[in-house]
Formats: sequence, structure tokens, C-alpha cells
Amino acid sequence: MLAGEAAADAFLEHEMTVLRSRIRAHDLEPENWRSATGIVTSNTFLTADEAARVRDEIMAIVERYRHRLTDPERRPEGSREVRLFTALTAAPEKRAGRNR
Repeated sequence: MLAGEAAADAFLEHEMTVLRSRIRAHDLEPENWRSATGIVTSNTFLTADEAARVRDEIMAIVERYRHRLTDPERRPEGSREVRLFTALTAAPEKRAGRNR
């Protein structure tokens, strides 16, 4: 388990490094890219099945464009590599009588 945690920490640290770098450069981007990109965050209440569906729906959207990674001829003019980092996590369960 410790090796898995270390690997996850290294992965997250890499993702945060990339994210920080791109966020710092955000204001240098043309307006169309500034308005099309950014950080999105949201909280809600889901069941485990609903959370799985949300994850699957996000991945289905990404899959529609994945072929462009390996086939440059299918990339539209003006396209750039875009990184999507998604984390779907569950808050720890609350003890009975606590709803917050």
C-alpha cells in the first residue's frame, strides 16, 4: 500500500506542477484560450453509482477527441494540446447526527 501511495503522490505532484505552470501562463494566452480554459470545481452529493456515471461521462467526452493524440492529420487548424485533469473523490463519511 505504501508503494501505491508513493506512486499516487508522485503522479499528483507532477499534475500540480503542470497545472501551476499553465495557470501562471494563463494571462499570456489569447482571449479565446483564456475564456475556454481554467479551473472548475464543484461539490454535490452522489451515490457511488452516480459518481461512477459522472466519471464515465467525463471519460466519454475525452474519448471523442483521443484519436487526435496519435493522428495529427485529424487535428483541426488552431487546435492545441489541452490537458484535462479530473479528480472525483468522496469525502470521508460523517458520523451519525452530523450532516456537514
